[in-house]
Amino acid sequence: MDIYFVRHGETGSNVSKRHQPSTSRLNDHGREQARAVAHKLAALSATHFYASSQVRAVETAEIISHSLDLSLQLEHVFTELNRPQHMYGWHHRDPRSLWYLMLWYLGFAGAVDDQEAGESYHSLRKRVLKAQSLLASHPADATIIVVSHSVFINMFIAHMCQPSSLRPWQMFSFLRRVKMTKNTDILHVRYENSDNERRCEWQHVVQ
Repeated sequence: MDIYFVRHGETGSNVSKRHQPSTSRLNDHGREQARAVAHKLAALSATHFYASSQVRAVETAEIISHSLDLSLQLEHVFTELNRPQHMYGWHHRDPRSLWYLMLWYLGFAGAVDDQEAGESYHSLRKRVLKAQSLLASHPADATIIVVSHSVFINMFIAHMCQPSSLRPWQMFSFLRRVKMTKNTDILHVRYENSDNERRCEWQHVVQ
């Protein structure tokens, strides 16, 4: 099974490098990016099409859907990391953002099912497992497109074969990949069911 994660198109908050709420919308360039990536995705002959339920992902997916003969399914499990509401609008390099990130990684920030407090690292890892289960439930020959977000996509890849917390150097690598993932980038993941419990069934396919 092949899964193609697509980061949503550009928003104003992406340009200004600020934390953004679920209601952020695509800018003009983001809509152009979505139209451009739609042509690439059409060549994949996908069998299933999912998107995060957040506005910027939905708008991207709706543009892409014009090039696909598939019904779009919205899934909350693919949404971006839920940050505390007071963080929205902060610059990514604001000292308060960096302090929160450190506390979040150490397990001292975020919660479960608490919009105001944001989503904990543990809770996000549980959501990655739910996403894995959902994707793995499809037929072995399925080709799946998922429109999602940079943090979630890269967290999914980082934890495909590692349910425990990332080591500090792994977290640094993860954060670097988050910054490097551009709007409408496509990341390819492959799933192969196996009876060998020691073998990881997931693979990040690097082109």
